Parts: sequence; C-alpha cells; structure tokens
Amino acid sequence: MTRERREYPRVSQPLTVKYRIQGSLDTLWHEATTVNVSAIGMRMRGSELLEPDAAIEVALEVPGFKEVLRLRCRVIWAQLQASQVIESGVEFEPMKPEQETKLDQLLRFFH
Repeated sequence: MTRERREYPRVSQPLTVKYRIQGSLDTLWHEATTVNVSAIGMRMRGSELLEPDAAIEVALEVPGFKEVLRLRCRVIWAQLQASQVIESGVEFEPMKPEQETKLDQLLRFFH
C-alpha cells in the first residue's frame, strides 16, 4: 500500500478545465482535463506547452455544480509525455474566501 507523501491529498477525478494565459494577446480559452486536484494546485493534460512561471486563469467545470470555479494560477512545470499529450502542474494563487469554500466543497465531493 502506497502512503500519500504530499501535505495536501490529491483527488484524481478527470474534470474539464479551460484556461487562458494572462497578459497574452491570445485571450482564447484552451481546454484541458485534470489529472488530479488538491487544495493548492492541480495537474492537467492539454495540447499546449505552457511556460513555467506563466500566469494563467482557469475555469474549472464541475458536474452538478451551478457555477464555474475561476482561479488564478502559476505554472510550475510542463512537459511533453510519451503519448504526445502535454501535462502541466499549476499552483493556485491566493484565493478569496468564497473560492476556497468552493474548492473545498469540490474536493470533499470527490474524496
């Protein structure tokens, strides 16, 4: 049995996430899928190689939730996988209390 070594447990539920790069001329939303989500960040799969330290905005769509959860994030790492899919690790920027509550609800729902 593998023990969780991370301080914040991950929820491994694939969810649709849309993101856009802040400060870019490209204001289009790009689609990705979460690999896992925690209270401090998430790992996602998409088709775009994001630059480490890039500021992005994500819109997390959760089935059964009325509102889309929008969060500001910082890209920590990104790499091309053997399957030609790009995975990225992002860290959530400080959140408003209502955003923290919604994220906590999401994590509890899938845990």
